[in-house]
Amino acid sequence: VEAAQTMLNSEAVSTTEAKEGLDAAIVAAQAVLENGSNDADELTAQSEALIAAVEFGQKSIDKAAELAQMVEQHVNAIDNGEYDVYMESDIYWDFSDFLLEELYDQIDSNWESLAEIESNIAEINIFYSSMVQDALGMADAIVFSSL
Repeated sequence: VEAAQTMLNSEAVSTTEAKEGLDAAIVAAQAVLENGSNDADELTAQSEALIAAVEFGQKSIDKAAELAQMVEQHVNAIDNGEYDVYMESDIYWDFSDFLLEELYDQIDSNWESLAEIESNIAEINIFYSSMVQDALGMADAIVFSSL
């Protein structure tokens, strides 16, 4: 219960979903403990629920940190001019808007769910690979047209 409470009170960016799950698991475990239950099955079930909530909470923290790192990496690449070669692509501008307008200010706040974090990570990967692929396609078209 103590580890779950520590995680719940942590300042680490996580998800509302994980924090609510931790809170519910803590309340249920404390109720069993306060009732003085000696039922092994009930104690095992509460212990397993608490462990699952802590594991899910840690996964949420880890994924939120991964997303924050990805956003920072791509925003820094844009700011430092590393992605200037992609500026001819409309995808570059859409990607830049997505990072700067939808994600950048949110990375230090809790997300609604793990699915939301994972969706944003997938979206970043799709934008980036599409931007690079589009730039390669434009380069191929330039080479082909000059033949």
